[in-house]
Amino acid sequence: MNLANERVKHRQFGEGQVVENTEDRITVQFGKQIGLKSFIFPDAFENFLLIDKLVVQHEIHKIYEQKIEQERKLQQERMEKATRLAAEQAKNPKTKHKKTTSAKRKTEK
Repeated sequence: MNLANERVKHRQFGEGQVVENTEDRITVQFGKQIGLKSFIFPDAFENFLLIDKLVVQHEIHKIYEQKIEQERKLQQERMEKATRLAAEQAKNPKTKHKKTTSAKRKTEK
């Protein structure tokens, strides 16, 4: 989604204009005193930024929801994998080897 030149509002920094955006970052030019600020995209639009065009704001919200869902699925997969590994380790415990101390090794020689 190309947001270059779109007008945005920030709670603290006021009005600005998007100068660049990538899949995961957005850079906004605010007034001379504030300058350029970079934000995580689309996350910043959930808490800090509002775009002037309501339709675009809705599209950004959809992108944010998809990102959250992907992260949730990834977290779920990680949890399931960790659970499977723990279950496998419980079924096949490693045999414990006794450690010999260096003093004991010397006397054995």
